[in-house]
Amino acid sequence: MFEYHGWLTVQHDVEYDDQARSAAVYAAVEARLAEFDTGSGLVDLRRVNGEIQLHFAGYKNHPHWSAVEGFKEIGAIAPGSYGTLWIRNDEDPEKYNEFQVIVMRRGQVSVETDTLLSPCVPVIENEDG
Repeated sequence: MFEYHGWLTVQHDVEYDDQARSAAVYAAVEARLAEFDTGSGLVDLRRVNGEIQLHFAGYKNHPHWSAVEGFKEIGAIAPGSYGTLWIRNDEDPEKYNEFQVIVMRRGQVSVETDTLLSPCVPVIENEDG
């Protein structure tokens, strides 16, 4: 199973609020929403109190990397963006029992070690048997 849960506050710049640029960023992200849609989940892009928010999540039987690549691409479109993407890939031979946390800060992406839900067995799931 490939499980993912992500959210982003999408902004072009961390300090300057330019409505015209914000509209262009929204349109650019909206044009790429298909990358986040696995057909087995949710994708929600909206303005909340003037800020752009993107939420997406899903489950697939096999890895679906376009959601991860789309997440990274938002940083290039809107370098003031921040948020997290949590993925779990039970087909990964080394990381099958843990979540990977992909973090965006100022449009830059890094992978962090999860200590909240991992190791999945026994933290959130029982051992088989």
